[in-house]
Order: sequence, then C-alpha cells, then structure tokens
Amino acid sequence: MFNHRTVKLTVGRSWMIWSLCLCLLLTGCLSQKAVSASQSPVTVYHEMGETTLKSPPKRVVLTDPYLLEITSAMGIHPIGVARENEKQTNIPSYLKGRVQPDFKWVGTKQQPDLNAILKLKPDLIIADVNQKQWYPQLSSMAPTLVVRGSGADHWQKVANLLGVVFQKTGQAQALLKRNQQTADRVRALSSRYQGMKVLPVELMGSHRVRVYTKMSDLAVLLDDVGLSVSFSRKKQPYVDLDGAKLAGLPADTLIVVRQASDSPGQIKKDPVLRKLPAVKAGRVVEVTAEWALQRNGPLSDEKLMNELYGQLSKGLSWKNPEPTHHMQPAKPAPSKVE
Repeated sequence: MFNHRTVKLTVGRSWMIWSLCLCLLLTGCLSQKAVSASQSPVTVYHEMGETTLKSPPKRVVLTDPYLLEITSAMGIHPIGVARENEKQTNIPSYLKGRVQPDFKWVGTKQQPDLNAILKLKPDLIIADVNQKQWYPQLSSMAPTLVVRGSGADHWQKVANLLGVVFQKTGQAQALLKRNQQTADRVRALSSRYQGMKVLPVELMGSHRVRVYTKMSDLAVLLDDVGLSVSFSRKKQPYVDLDGAKLAGLPADTLIVVRQASDSPGQIKKDPVLRKLPAVKAGRVVEVTAEWALQRNGPLSDEKLMNELYGQLSKGLSWKNPEPTHHMQPAKPAPSKVE
C-alpha cells in the first residue's frame, strides 16, 4: 500500500515535472515564433507597385512635409524631411513636442536633395505620388513607398499603411477611431442647425475674400461633420472675389478662416463685409488657418473639429425654417459668380 502510494506520488510528481518542462518548451517555441513573426519580411503595395521590408524601418526620410504629421502622430520619428518650400524653417506649431528636433531638411517637396538623402543612409523613404518622377533614384537608395496622402481623406490610408510597415496597426486604428469619434461629436452638435448652408471664406484684404468651394479639402471635413458647403465653381477649390458679391452666394453662415495675423472678429470691422446678412445675424464661426487649410493628418483634423465644436456650442442665431423637412432640397440659388 505504502509502495503503491509512493509510486503514485512519484508518477504524479514526474508528470508535473514533465508537464512543466513541456510548457516551458512550448512557451519557448511560441516565443521564437513570435520573434520570427515580428522580424519576418512584410510586402506592402503602394502607388508604384510593391515593396518588401525585412524588418520595421528605423531610419526614415519623408520627401513631402505633410507626411510629418502622420508619422509623428504614430510615434515614428524621421531623420530627414523635405520642406514645403525654400522659405520654410519651422514645423507647424501643433507638431512641436511631437517631432524630434534633430532631423535634417532634405531639399523641398518640389526638388528633394538626393545627395542629402543618400548621406543619411535611410532604410525607408516615403514619397508622395506627385513625386513619382524621382522614384527610380529614391528606390535605388532605399526601399521607397509612394503614397497618395495629400488629399482631404487620404491620410487615413497612409496611417493604415504605416501601421503595417512599422507594426503599429494598433496606433493606426486608434487614430482613425479617435478621429471618427470627434467627427461624430461635432456632427451631433451641428444637427441642431439642420438646413444651414455654410460658406468657408478667408479675408484677403480690404473688401476681398477667398471663398472655398465644395471641391476644397476644408469642405470635405465640413460636410463630414454635418456643415454642408453650398458653393461650387468649375472644379476649383477656391475663388477670390470682391466681398460685396458674397451676398449673392447660397449661404447663410460664414466659416471664417483666420490667419495668425488676423484679430478675432476682423470681418465685422470691414465696412463692406459687416453688412452681409450672416455677419449682421451673428452667424460667423472662426477657425484657425494653420490647421483648417493644411488638413495634413489626424492632429490638424482634431484641432479643426474641436475648434468647430467650441464655436458651435456657443450657439448661433439659427432656426430651421422647415424643421420637419430639413432634408428637402433648398430653393434654387445662384452658385456662380460672373
């Protein structure tokens, strides 16, 4: 009896030991597989075909500055960035603190400095589709991705692509989710202004304005949050007009894009513009040009939508004339300016 119990205990302990060893062995195998998976080559498809990367890149060069916002939002720090133009010396204010300051400028987006890029020894170059003429030279230096990301609704696709390349799919999905949640928040607030027709404008001097049409990137976001832009003009994103002609456009609310040099409420100081019905009625929403006109990615979109939310939450003197039929087409109004 004693020997049998001993045998049972011995067998039990042996089984436990062997089970533990087996678990450790399997855990080691799974860990090796996880490491192998994280280091396995990744093939991604882009505007110029496909590119295979053996591991997540560490030395990244961007040949268009708008890409800096998308990468910084995902915690990716490039070593080289092309300027918007020769005059650019700084990054947008809302990117400060997110971008490591030791990156190098490598020419401009119109003319990347190929020698400067080569000296940085990148292991990945990201270019815009408008720079595809340099793809042969760039791809000879390092794996190169050519993306279409400079439009109003393209940064999301670039973020998803970079999520795969840098194994940051979680960050990419979080950015898109946050962006959608913010848009939903603004849309819920703007729903109280159903039927409102908005017109984005920028002051260009005495009695002069730049009107942004339905083709503009700004209009895409405004439409997405429930603020429908009512003016179009032959596929042009904007048109410069004499301010007096605004009264003839189909709009009852103005979204004023304000430059840093403009004081708040400046439209009310212009003797012509202050006579516009929307201005007289107090239906003016001001947004900051730095992010409203760039729309480079999740950070500028977030700032723009939060600014819209803050302005709309103060309330506008608007009453939908037909609240039970707000989806009904508006009365025909001239959409062209001679």
